[in-house]
Amino acid sequence: MAVLCKCTKCGNECKMDWKEGIRCPVCSSNTLYPVVKVDAAENGPSHAKQNSIEAIIRKNRDKIIIYSLVIVIGFSWLILFLRLSSKKSAVIQQKTEDSMKGMQLYECQSCKYSFYAPIGEINVKCPRCGREKGQPLFKCKNCGTVFTSSTRGKILCPSCESESVEGYYTK
Repeated sequence: MAVLCKCTKCGNECKMDWKEGIRCPVCSSNTLYPVVKVDAAENGPSHAKQNSIEAIIRKNRDKIIIYSLVIVIGFSWLILFLRLSSKKSAVIQQKTEDSMKGMQLYECQSCKYSFYAPIGEINVKCPRCGREKGQPLFKCKNCGTVFTSSTRGKILCPSCESESVEGYYTK
């Protein structure tokens, strides 16, 4: 069988029957070897991988379609759930803000617990200890001091004696 051979000494290529120990017809060198050609487009390892992936896809086409549909439906439900929960939390926050209108921050003189009660009441019952020692908290607009006061009428800051005082209340 005729095989393409190449001499490594002179570079001559020729077709001849391959046998161990043959010599080059041009330079008589014994460095003649067969030329091996590989067609990379059809016989290479990447082509084999591509064929196997295509075969797997063809074989499991129905499963792939079903799994894809399940994933799409799952993501749709997740998005719907997240949207509904965010709307629900906004409604709860609005209800909380509505229920807190007209409330002022108080501090119990016994246990120092802070809580909200209707604006303007003095000696409110503390929800933690149950004593009527809740005093409204005020903040000075000038120096920022937070303090309690049991007096009605004009309230002065104990630090700077300013009249620019506001209560801690919700709007």
